[in-house]
Amino acid sequence: MMNLKLLSALFLLPLFVLSGCSKTDPLSAVKDGVLDIDKGTTVGKAFDGYKYLKNKSWDAVKTNNGKMIVEVSGLIDFDQVTDKVFGESMAKTQVLLTDQPDEEKLIEAAKTVKKNIRKRFKGFELVVQFQVNEDDSFEIYTIVTRGVKLDGQKTTDMPLPEDMQIDTVKEIYQELLPTAITALILISNPWEEQEK
Repeated sequence: MMNLKLLSALFLLPLFVLSGCSKTDPLSAVKDGVLDIDKGTTVGKAFDGYKYLKNKSWDAVKTNNGKMIVEVSGLIDFDQVTDKVFGESMAKTQVLLTDQPDEEKLIEAAKTVKKNIRKRFKGFELVVQFQVNEDDSFEIYTIVTRGVKLDGQKTTDMPLPEDMQIDTVKEIYQELLPTAITALILISNPWEEQEK
């Protein structure tokens, strides 16, 4: 009887160990996973290859209520953003422009805004969080943007509404400058002179 219990315990022990290890690492689950918006590219490839985001970092954290969150963050790299690309993104926001100006006017407006941004900001941070579920599936949890001032201080977090979150991720997959980032820049009033 004792040998039967010992044999049973030895047989079942590896099953418990394997079942405990079967969960994928949360970072790998997200980075190697795909989203419905584009099943041909992994999340990791889309974000790691995104040319407008520099100083990218990935992190996994567990919230106080037990949710597993994987976060990718970085600064929008304005050295990669051409005046034309920025101008087109400005037109999409419709914060600045109500008419459809010609391309030359868009480029001039973009140059002015970018010049004034650099007087006040190091950049604009994009933080995308994914919630990893118990079955290793995942979904967008939230997206936050914030300005990073020259002195390193950050502006108040600006969480994006759900419909803008999906659009932002789509724009990243399409190698476009996120309209939400452009809107934040325009809201930050880049025409003001730097305070002295």
